[in-house]
Order: sequence, then C-alpha cells, then structure tokens
Amino acid sequence: MHMFNREEPRQSTLAYMRGPVAPLKRKNGWTLAEEAGHAGPDRIHRPLNRIEWDADGT
Repeated sequence: MHMFNREEPRQSTLAYMRGPVAPLKRKNGWTLAEEAGHAGPDRIHRPLNRIEWDADGT
C-alpha cells in the first residue's frame, strides 16, 4: 500500500522529513521550503495540515 497517491505530496513530505538534518541555521516552514526549492512553505505544510494520517497504517 502506498501512503501517497501522487509524487508531489511524497516529495514534499520527504523534504519536510529531511529538515531536522539539513544544514540550516533556522528550521521552519520557509527555510525548509527554500531548501527543497519551493517558492513558499505551502507544499511543506500541506502534509501536516491537510492529509488524513492513519498512524496504524490500515
């Protein structure tokens, strides 16, 4: 089972997950988005705010 049906949400989530180990002085939605090459933080925030998560993976 795939957690993401489209490539874009998958890539945005990976960019968010890479954030804690990124060589950035400040780590927030804007800096993570810039590091990932996005124009703004919307794509970084979307997986956190708009996707329904199933913690049990069912």
